[in-house]
Amino acid sequence: MGSKFNSVLTVNESIAGIILAAGNSRRMGQPKALLDWKGIPFVRACALQAITAGLKPIYIIAGQEYEKIKEIVKDLPVKVILNQDWNEGQSSSVRTAIKSLPQKIGGAVFQLVDQPHISVTLIRKLIYEHSISLAPIILPETNGRRANPVLFDRDTFEALTSIQGDFGGRLIFSQYPIRTLSWFDESILLDVDTPEDYKHLLELP
Repeated sequence: MGSKFNSVLTVNESIAGIILAAGNSRRMGQPKALLDWKGIPFVRACALQAITAGLKPIYIIAGQEYEKIKEIVKDLPVKVILNQDWNEGQSSSVRTAIKSLPQKIGGAVFQLVDQPHISVTLIRKLIYEHSISLAPIILPETNGRRANPVLFDRDTFEALTSIQGDFGGRLIFSQYPIRTLSWFDESILLDVDTPEDYKHLLELP
């Protein structure tokens, strides 16, 4: 009875949104969070996705562009958190995010700021899959390839705080069963690391 009761509580708990926006954008040559996507900066587009999908709370992990990002989203129900160690790589942002989350949270969807084109439908589908499975890690897969965003159940949070280097949550994939969500849109494989990537993104329908 206790186990069933705990499962029901977990399903009813919120899923947080984490937008990783603290990278140094070295290969791009300019801050990716500030690039334009359909008339608004990448970081604002990602925040609007998270809000519309029902993620709550929503945290944007920022580095060098902290003040500019705060200004861009100041009218939105999101919190911008400064990662003091942003230059140490993506793992530092993951750790910062996890340590900032409230205790009573069912899990978190990690979004990359250089994917402003991810659909709200996909994020909602990840949340739904978690509500029926409580799987520790849920991610989309297209054409046999894993993609982002990724939903991590709170049972993975301790492991996420131990990762190091310029890597994200994939470092703990081998430690947990992964539930994949078949997705039809191969554009989710595209993230913007270079000017060429950005050109390809702008060419999407």
